[in-house]
Amino acid sequence: MHCFACRFKGNLFSYYGIRNNVVNQKTVKLLEKLRALRDQSKDIEFPADQIPFQQVFRGIAAKTFRQLGAFTTTSMDRRLMDRLFFPVKSLEDKTVGYIGRKVDGESGKDKYYCYPPSTPLPIYPSVFPDRPETVVFVEGIFDLANLLDKGLTNVVCIFGVSTLYKTAKVQL
Repeated sequence: MHCFACRFKGNLFSYYGIRNNVVNQKTVKLLEKLRALRDQSKDIEFPADQIPFQQVFRGIAAKTFRQLGAFTTTSMDRRLMDRLFFPVKSLEDKTVGYIGRKVDGESGKDKYYCYPPSTPLPIYPSVFPDRPETVVFVEGIFDLANLLDKGLTNVVCIFGVSTLYKTAKVQL
């Protein structure tokens, strides 16, 4: 006897001789979509030397940066220099990308850098240790770090207002 989770011997409907219904078809499609998303999620490595970020910056404690896994790099690649990077994890706790923000005070269109380029970033964090009743959405990773530093644990970063609709449509 099998639990039907792996679909080795069919599913609950076929076991009892019931033909597929609309709900079952939608469930199967949803499971296939979730499986595809899980398969897409690969644990990627950052290409350059990482130096853990262990100092107070913008009023945010070093402990918070350590909690988020923040780091800088010694790479001479112009795109990676003078940035504070944060690993972004999937629901499976795999690193799907890195978001780097300029820390030298410059602003402009190159303020953020996503590695690998054009990686769709999930809502971050994807998993909460406990299920909060309310969630606070913030635009950037430093907004998230600042609120975490102040004690709020129900904060989610959407990585920019322009990506909110696309991210929400795919993930929610």
